[in-house]
Amino acid sequence: MTGIWQLIPVLLGMVLVTFIAGYVPNIGISKRNLNLIAVYGGGVLMGAAILIVLPESLKVMVENNYVETKPKDVEEIFPESLV
Repeated sequence: MTGIWQLIPVLLGMVLVTFIAGYVPNIGISKRNLNLIAVYGGGVLMGAAILIVLPESLKVMVENNYVETKPKDVEEIFPESLV
């Protein structure tokens, strides 16, 4: 039960900081600058996703000794009665 009581203030802090970070740009920034912030934020998000997903997928493939196999014929996948 101790862990949950330590987690609650962290979660509330994250909610508060996220709300403030989302609200601050609306205070006195022009539409053009707000649009630039959105574009750069999207680019940072996509870049972070690529930097995290690609190495993780390569790691999984290497750890599982990924070997590419040649495509199977239709007869090998389905019985003759279904083809």
